[in-house]
Amino acid sequence: MNITIVGGGTAGWLAALMISKIQKDMHTVTIIDSSAIGIIGAGEASTGYLRGIINNEIWDFGCNEFDFFKECKATPKLGILHKDWKSIGHEYLAPADATVDDPAFGCNTLLSNYIANEVPMHNSSVGGRLVSNKLTPFYTDNNQLVSIGRHSYNFDARLAAKYLEKICGTGVTKIDAKVNDIILNNFGQVEKLVLDNNQTVLTDFVIDASGFSKLFSNKLNVKWQDYPELTLNAALPFLMPEDKNTDFVATSWAQKHGWMFKIPKLDITGCGYAYDDRFITPDQAQEEIEIVLGHKIEPIKNIKYNPGRLETVWNSNVLSIGLSASFLEPLEATSIHATIVQLNKFIFTHLKETVDRTINKSSVKKYNTYMSQLFDDYKTFILVHYTTSRTDTEFWRNANLLAKNYDPVKEILNISKDRLLNQSDLTPYYGYVQAELYNYILCGLGHYTKETAVLESNLLSRNKDAIREEARITKFLSQHNWLSNKEILDYIRR
Repeated sequence: MNITIVGGGTAGWLAALMISKIQKDMHTVTIIDSSAIGIIGAGEASTGYLRGIINNEIWDFGCNEFDFFKECKATPKLGILHKDWKSIGHEYLAPADATVDDPAFGCNTLLSNYIANEVPMHNSSVGGRLVSNKLTPFYTDNNQLVSIGRHSYNFDARLAAKYLEKICGTGVTKIDAKVNDIILNNFGQVEKLVLDNNQTVLTDFVIDASGFSKLFSNKLNVKWQDYPELTLNAALPFLMPEDKNTDFVATSWAQKHGWMFKIPKLDITGCGYAYDDRFITPDQAQEEIEIVLGHKIEPIKNIKYNPGRLETVWNSNVLSIGLSASFLEPLEATSIHATIVQLNKFIFTHLKETVDRTINKSSVKKYNTYMSQLFDDYKTFILVHYTTSRTDTEFWRNANLLAKNYDPVKEILNISKDRLLNQSDLTPYYGYVQAELYNYILCGLGHYTKETAVLESNLLSRNKDAIREEARITKFLSQHNWLSNKEILDYIRR
């Protein structure tokens, strides 16, 4: 087939890379990427799913992790530091990796034991332990650098797009232009694209990675389903100098009308204020952040967005991915994570050698149901973050009320009154939010209390289980010569 990808951000080039490498002999891949549009690129964070691409874990894409670090000004991400979410002055670190014990049937005995004994909860994971000791998930073995793969990335989105383009090589044809018109055939399928350089591109299948523009869903009249429970609808990205003393964590710092992110990159810190513009104007948002930071900032632009998703992301011969398919908010890096889930499911399960075999109505319906559940579940995960004790502004009172009245969140909070979540409380499927990640938030916000943890730790010899898990993680960490933050930065920069 002739597959056309519209949009040259991270989502578009991930699609180009994956399709051209995994099914390279089956399709012709063209990406329409206008240099006039550009990418904001203040700073972006990912989950471990991107590591599966960059480390060639799911396929030999030809990537190299340390090239990615260097060329994308990237750093390892070992977790998210949440500041002032529970209450002003309180902070907690949610590791990017899971706890060392398996919560499939149990209740995270080590995490529960740490809450009972007021040990910082992030020490229940390998990544969290490394952060505590200013170490990285890299060690040397026979003069070779080895990674244990417990990290994700903080990076520059503009440079990441360029890196993925380089890896694609000649397997992808790039056209620098904008789409002026979309021509449908008699069956309602996209037949050709008319570009602003007077070129016409014939296509069999389209990947819409056009971002908030949502070019093709607008053309096909696909409805957008709002997420009214998520109230943030604007963001003010800006840059700050590199923090040479930073740990390899992203920071989510709650403010009066939203929260500020800080993404440590090799050369600079990418920042932004995600806020609810029903309570403050862009100028007031800038002033609020400048007071908090104690210095002026230069916003790149003010971004408006509408939290939600398409009712169906696959329509006719168009698959919408990335920001074209859904957007919740920047918290927890769900956008790139979902994009990779979308592409893996599509390429390995649904993409066939012809458009007729690819557009199997039952398969399309299954795919759309799957992705709708994925996005809706991510909404639940994000909302749990807003079940805080903060009532100091109208924004927090409103966000807290909306979150706590959302039925899936209610169920999770009720469970946490007596125990931590385990995987059987959720619906496990590829790409879903695992129980451990919920548990970090529930513990960090104080829903799972010390009193409950003491009761749980005394059940079924769980204290003995926790001691065993503690010994296991300590032994594992003692077996390797871990590189420090400075050592890995020096290695990347050399």
